[in-house]
Amino acid sequence: MRLTRVGGLIFLCLFLLAVDVLLKAYSYFYLPPMYLSSGVFPYGGISVFKDLVGIDFCITCVMNKGAAWGLFSSYQEILLYARLLIVLFMAVYLFVGKMPLVKRSALGLIVTGAVGNVIDFFAYGHVIDM
Repeated sequence: MRLTRVGGLIFLCLFLLAVDVLLKAYSYFYLPPMYLSSGVFPYGGISVFKDLVGIDFCITCVMNKGAAWGLFSSYQEILLYARLLIVLFMAVYLFVGKMPLVKRSALGLIVTGAVGNVIDFFAYGHVIDM
């Protein structure tokens, strides 16, 4: 039974990673970057909820060359190595550590997002944010 839950978590993480990669590729190739956007919405972009519920909300493509909020953007190579080490340690802890399924699931989602950001760095040279 436990193996089934872990397998389900691995499947969920791989599915979310695939969705993350596809959405970021779509954002990169089809949405205007925030600094080039000009439109009705703040920062341009594509309207999401305006027609459905009347909320002004849009999605734009932002290239983040640093860590959170662009911090340390001059140190991209060091950030890459730090990200790889952190992902490695979290993944080892995820599979070796003893923890409840809820905590394991939360850590699995965090590792999935971090792996998506590392993939972005190798694919685009920076992290794609929306």
